[in-house]
Amino acid sequence: MTTKLVALVLLCLMTGTAMAQQPNVTSLMSKDLTENPGKEVLVITVAHAPGGSSAIHRHNAHAIVYVLEGSVVMLVKGGQQVTTPGQTFYEGPDDVHVVDRNASGTKPAKFLVFLIKDKGAPALVPVEWLLEDSSSSTDAGLYATVLEGEIRSQVNDGPVTTDKAGQSFSELPGDRHGVSVNASETQPAKLLAVFVVDTNETELTIPFGN
Repeated sequence: MTTKLVALVLLCLMTGTAMAQQPNVTSLMSKDLTENPGKEVLVITVAHAPGGSSAIHRHNAHAIVYVLEGSVVMLVKGGQQVTTPGQTFYEGPDDVHVVDRNASGTKPAKFLVFLIKDKGAPALVPVEWLLEDSSSSTDAGLYATVLEGEIRSQVNDGPVTTDKAGQSFSELPGDRHGVSVNASETQPAKLLAVFVVDTNETELTIPFGN
C-alpha cells in the first residue's frame, strides 16, 4: 500500500506572501450523552487570524457552527457559503470540509462549534488519514481556493473559467490544466492549493508533453 501525502502550496501570481496561518482551537467543554451510550457532545471555538485557514478535514460527527466574529468561507461537498456573525453552518459525519478560511486578510474571525460524536473519537480527522485506503496514483489530486484577485483556468477540454477571491475548484489526478493565469494585468492574484500525492512523488505538476 502506498502512503498518501498532502502538500499545501500557496501559488502567488505577481505577488509574494506568507502561508496562511493555522487556526487556534480551544476546547470549552465535553459531556457524555447518557441517553445515547457511547456518544458525547464537544464544544470548541476556532479562531482564524487574518488570512488564516484550516487544512482539508472531516469530523466524523454532526457539527453545528455558529460564527461569533468576522466572516468565514466554508466549502463542503461543492456547496460554498460565506458566514458572518450570527449565521450558522452544518457538517454531517460523512462530509469532507474542503475550505475553512477567514474571508478577510486584515481582520480576525472566530466561530463556535458543537460536535456530536463517538466518545473519545478525535474532533478532527486530517485528510491524509482518509486516503490511507485509496489506490495509488502518480498524479496529484488538487483542491484550490482563490485568496486574492481573479485567476483564469481551463481543465482538460472544459471552458475557460475565472475564479474570484473566495471561490474554489478541484482537479482529479490526470487532469490537464491548460490555462492558469492571473486574470488581471494590474492587480496581483493568490491561490491556495492542496495537492494529495503519493509520498514517492517528486513533482507536483508535470508540463505537457512529459
